[in-house]
Amino acid sequence: MNRNKKIIYIMVVLLAVIAGWLYFENSSGKEVRAMGFPSIRAVPDGFNYAEAKSIDTGDWCEVTYENGRGGFVSLDCYVPGSFDTAFLENYAGSKDKTTVGNKEAVVYRNLAENDSNLTILTWNDMAQNAQCVLGGNVSLDALVRAAESIRYDKRKTVAEAENSEITCFPQQDGTVDETYLNEYADVLKYATKLNLEDCKKSDPAIKGFALDSFYKCSAYEIADDVLVEIFDFEYVMKADRDAVLSGGMYWDEDGNVRYFFGAFGQIVVLSRDGKFLKACPVTRQDIKIELDGRDEEGIAWAKARLDNNIKSPAYLKRNIALA
Repeated sequence: MNRNKKIIYIMVVLLAVIAGWLYFENSSGKEVRAMGFPSIRAVPDGFNYAEAKSIDTGDWCEVTYENGRGGFVSLDCYVPGSFDTAFLENYAGSKDKTTVGNKEAVVYRNLAENDSNLTILTWNDMAQNAQCVLGGNVSLDALVRAAESIRYDKRKTVAEAENSEITCFPQQDGTVDETYLNEYADVLKYATKLNLEDCKKSDPAIKGFALDSFYKCSAYEIADDVLVEIFDFEYVMKADRDAVLSGGMYWDEDGNVRYFFGAFGQIVVLSRDGKFLKACPVTRQDIKIELDGRDEEGIAWAKARLDNNIKSPAYLKRNIALA
């Protein structure tokens, strides 16, 4: 064996030894995270794990089980204090208490703007360092059984973002990107529906609304190879000239009313390797979270504000008016 072949052989052996050591370290019971990656053992018959939809950022995990006929059970787990579930109070038509094992839990039903069959169960599992939100269009008994069967893998490593830089795109006010609109029209519709309906009811001179702008403004990566894209939108109001304008509203040169309450905002979209994961509105009325031109501290602040939207359960239709 010549010298070069010996070197290659030694390197191969060393790599094999290192790989084996890493595998042993990660499979011998060593915990590498505070909150483990969850899995549900007791899902209803016919439901299977939708692995492609899973998300694991370490402090937030989302796992979904589906039956291929529209049925689903979806679990979001958060490191306690990293996600505010208080917004559910604004959606729920009814709220009850139950238990998951020996832990108190809250049941939310009849959620506004959502499927009437949707039930959401929330509880804290402090022993596992997890705040849990479990939703599905199955019975409450099935959800409780699923909740009591959750197991956490604290040996699973998290794939950190390879590039945390933010990409910002030129503002395109007055432009509607039809390609993106075709993909996310439903999200935009349920995000703004209540605001626009309430606005129209407030004045008989208001005739309707038209989408004036919709375009991608910024993007960045988070853990688990997830791409976050933020889209700006703005509506104009169609109204008779006797419409009452207040609070900064004005007529533009085209005869539209601008800057009415609920006129503009953002939606955020998550994807992995070009495959859609989830989309939801940035639930702050008439506020756009801009990332362009911010310093490091400003970017951290903006991302923290976006987190409570990004981490919202994928199945929940959120409306800006119910934020």
